[in-house]
Amino acid sequence: MIRTNMKQESNERQALLDDEKTSHSIHDQNRRASSRLEWTESTWFRLFHILFWSWLKPILLSGYKRQLIENDLDDSPLIDKTLTLLERLQSYDWSSTTSWMIIRKEFMKDLISVYLMGILFCMADITQVLVFCQLIWSITDKQTSIYRLYLYIILLLLSIILQSMAERQAVFCSNRVGIRIRNALNIIIYIRALSLKSTSSEKINTGQILNLITSDTFKFEELYTNLAGLTASILETIILFGLLCWIIHPIPVLCGYALCPIFILIQIYFGRKFRQCREIAAVCSDKRMQAYSEFIYGCHTVKMYNWEKPMENRIVQMRKNELESIRYTSRFRAFNRTQYFISTQLLSLATFGSAWLLGYPLTIANTFPLIMAFAFMRDNIACWVPLAFEKFNEAKLASKRIHAFMHLTVKQEHQSSTNTLLSNQKQKGSIVMSNAWFSWQNDISCLSSLNLSVEKGTLVGIVGPVGCGKSSLLAAILGEMNLIEGQVNTYHSSFSYAAQSPWIFADTFRNNILLNRPYDAQRYRDVIDACCLNVDLSRLGSCDDLAIIGDNGVNLSGGQKARVGLARALYDDADIYLLDDPLSAVDRTVAEHIYERCIGSNGLLKNKTRLLLTHQTQFLFEADQIIFLSHGQIDKEDRLDENFTRQNEPDKKQTSVLTTMLEDNPPECDEQSIITDEISVNDRSNWSLYYDLFTALPSGICGLCVLIVLLLLGEIFNDGANYWLSIWLKQSKIDRQFSPKYAYIYFGLIIGALVMDILVSLMGDTPHYPWRGCQCQRGGERGGHCHCPDHGKMENTYCRYGGNHWICFPFSRRRSISSEGSYDNDHE
Repeated sequence: MIRTNMKQESNERQALLDDEKTSHSIHDQNRRASSRLEWTESTWFRLFHILFWSWLKPILLSGYKRQLIENDLDDSPLIDKTLTLLERLQSYDWSSTTSWMIIRKEFMKDLISVYLMGILFCMADITQVLVFCQLIWSITDKQTSIYRLYLYIILLLLSIILQSMAERQAVFCSNRVGIRIRNALNIIIYIRALSLKSTSSEKINTGQILNLITSDTFKFEELYTNLAGLTASILETIILFGLLCWIIHPIPVLCGYALCPIFILIQIYFGRKFRQCREIAAVCSDKRMQAYSEFIYGCHTVKMYNWEKPMENRIVQMRKNELESIRYTSRFRAFNRTQYFISTQLLSLATFGSAWLLGYPLTIANTFPLIMAFAFMRDNIACWVPLAFEKFNEAKLASKRIHAFMHLTVKQEHQSSTNTLLSNQKQKGSIVMSNAWFSWQNDISCLSSLNLSVEKGTLVGIVGPVGCGKSSLLAAILGEMNLIEGQVNTYHSSFSYAAQSPWIFADTFRNNILLNRPYDAQRYRDVIDACCLNVDLSRLGSCDDLAIIGDNGVNLSGGQKARVGLARALYDDADIYLLDDPLSAVDRTVAEHIYERCIGSNGLLKNKTRLLLTHQTQFLFEADQIIFLSHGQIDKEDRLDENFTRQNEPDKKQTSVLTTMLEDNPPECDEQSIITDEISVNDRSNWSLYYDLFTALPSGICGLCVLIVLLLLGEIFNDGANYWLSIWLKQSKIDRQFSPKYAYIYFGLIIGALVMDILVSLMGDTPHYPWRGCQCQRGGERGGHCHCPDHGKMENTYCRYGGNHWICFPFSRRRSISSEGSYDNDHE
């Protein structure tokens, strides 16, 4: 009967493996196509494809015909791949060099390409101004040939097309470099976070690490994304000065340009304020992210104990504190952005006003080209420059935080503390401690005077009362603690660690054991048998070990989690196995089975060095060495109490649940997976969402109506000023110079436009976030495991999308209604 069951199990497993191979084969056939962008950039002969974006044509056609899926996307170019970026930055010493210097040195060629694209963008703007000037002059000259006018119109259209193409290429190039730098920093921070010692937990927590990845690296992306515009703005402002002096007299131009130093001083002040506000907001954000992380990963406990309301109040209070700093920052941002909307009017007021007062002639031929030039200068001095000041100060603080994190992870004593003696290949699997003192923090010893010698291939038991330092001893061997004094040598041995609280992640049952290591069928089967996981696999349904396990092993019991964690440690072929009380979560009969099959003299690890930490001392009579710990020291006088051990021996009449399950036929299986793939149910947003966004002002729908009225009044004043300027210029030279009525009305309209733009800026940048209640929506969902949330999606939603849209939206709304210029949104 047993052979029949084993044969049937073997056949079922072979069928599953065949299905898996088939699925992998199908996946290989449907994998992403090679990068068309990389193919386009491989030679200059494909410049046409770059300029006209023809490499996007296949995916655009696919998106037009049907909804896109992941496999429709091209593979990333090699230069943008994460592993390539990691190789570029991994060789630097981050402890002695700031992130600024590393990025500038490593990405200099990329930044030069961005600067060149900015120069090209600048030349396209200047060409457009020159052609427009020639067209205006030709129109005012009655002797100009009609063919010449057509020629200038065609040249103007071509210059606009050239400017548009140059702008798109510059934006694409700078955005690509910014994303490349951000991804490089993300992977470096992630790699370093994996190498953090446990002693670093007092200096940095999960919330701070999440903030580094989601927020601080994004500040670098924002800064370098605006490099092309900043380069073009500086160069263009200088060239426009000479061009305007040629169009009109230099004195009025100097009067207009005198506003530039004032704008820059204001921007320097606001830049410092942004940095101070960012420091306060970063501290609040770190605390909030830590609370979010704790809530997300403990949401099942929160639901079980009905703690939703206290947790909501806690997170709401943290978010309120953070919003106070954001509101404070938004007020400064509103004043800073006001410069963008009032700069054209101020430049016109200063230039035309000084020309009128000093008696310089104002004509259609020199005023309207100046207005066009002022529109370009507005983007320069009131858009790119203040944006660069703001992002530079924010990135400077982010660099400081990243540098502190990278410096924490690469201290010299952390790297060499566990290997201070000469290593010997033959002694791999041995451990030697000589008068070793260890601490978790501030040189306060937790383990002291440790003299220990563990030989290769032995079983070492570690016992002692609760809190005596048993788990700390394993952490010290792993190098997770600070070595204060003494020497430790592990002879470069490899370790495999089974934690007392196993980590289970959302993936298949098999991959929770393999951890993406190569699949060895025989080794895997031996480990499954040794850890008594056969029955657990049979209960997972036809998917067997390919069944999905939820976050934190939500669909596994405590004993199953412990055995999965033990199987993960056993699967690795290491020199030394550190087992932190792996038998505490199972009953005594199952513990005996696991000990005999895994740890004992006839177990899977019989030829390996094993350090077993346990309170079940009946398993330690086979131990080659027993370490008694007491108050962080090795107690050499203590001995095993045989009577106490006998009291701990299992009752022979006691029936093990797992043994009963092994003997009985497996019950009916639930084949439904608890986790399903994320799919797009509806790719269109409801109108109610847009309504909520447009009314996301403190005064709701009334505030939106007032904002629209202010926008319309601003456009009326602005267009009225331009119209009145054209009427003023049609008057005779004497009337223009000596009749102040036209000048007063024009300047009054300009001042009215200034007031409207200031009010729009102050009102549109008042922060209001429809976030309240969303943080506990998931926590309030009751139900079984089938409604288990995906912690990664939830955390990404809270830390990445929770505030960005609400912060940038008011300005986006104002920009979409306003008809002047362009301005790139920023994100908090």
